Amino acid sequence: MDKKLKSTIRKWSILLLLMAYVIVAASWAMGKARERRCTGIQVDIEKNSPFTSALSGESVKAELGKLGAAPGRYTLSSINTDSLEKVLSRVNNFERVQCFINSAGKLEISVTPMIPVARIFTPKGESYYINREGKHIDALCQFYADVPVVYGNFTARRPATLVLPVVNRVASDSVLKSLVTMIDFNSPRNICIIPRIRGHVVNLGDTTRLDEKFSNLLLFYRKVMPYCGWETYDTISVKYRGQVVATRRDKTPRRHAPELEEQEDVEEQALQLGDITSTGEVETEPVQETP
Repeated sequence: MDKKLKSTIRKWSILLLLMAYVIVAASWAMGKARERRCTGIQVDIEKNSPFTSALSGESVKAELGKLGAAPGRYTLSSINTDSLEKVLSRVNNFERVQCFINSAGKLEISVTPMIPVARIFTPKGESYYINREGKHIDALCQFYADVPVVYGNFTARRPATLVLPVVNRVASDSVLKSLVTMIDFNSPRNICIIPRIRGHVVNLGDTTRLDEKFSNLLLFYRKVMPYCGWETYDTISVKYRGQVVATRRDKTPRRHAPELEEQEDVEEQALQLGDITSTGEVETEPVQETP
């Protein structure tokens, strides 16, 4: 056997021995890691929510039950971080949860407290906050969030998330946010807003075409209401495409003298949104007025 062949065999033998050593060492290390016990729990609470002050590390650990009370009794292999995230994510106070084991053998839990998007009031006198997923937490005196207010009777079949498109649209616009004091959810197709301008409500209908509806409403406020009076109407409906329907506060039938019947009503001119829209902001049909 020549020297070159012997050298090749020696190299391969050393390589195989090294591979066997790595496999055995890795198996031993994995076995030891499975037997290693949890050295503690570290809780990090993010501070980007108005409910941060209502949470503490101890309250989060309490949600873990026996694991939170005595983590040293558990081996790292017995702690399923994915399952823990799913369990903790169901807690109403938590918006997001992340769990992992660090190099020191500690269970780290990162919690984002619930981020409210609306405060709900019900006919039963209940009050609670909801987030974007519909989680709710009772409105307590310990915390307060400046979010749109919604009044409605919500159920499992008619959840509060149905009104979120209107809530998000109001919250995203500084003008609407300052204009709207409350959203009244009567049904999915009959959603009203209560503006700061007292004396009337605005019927949006459903949650479709919200940009168009709010644009028509603001146009109506700028072009019509200053001329006909802010207390002339008790309901302004923008639910229909291309038109605004205003209902008079005074339900007394309007009567005109015979000689004036063919003359154009000055107030009717003010209600022609299509005529007064010279900027091209919104093209609409004439406003309908109902007694």
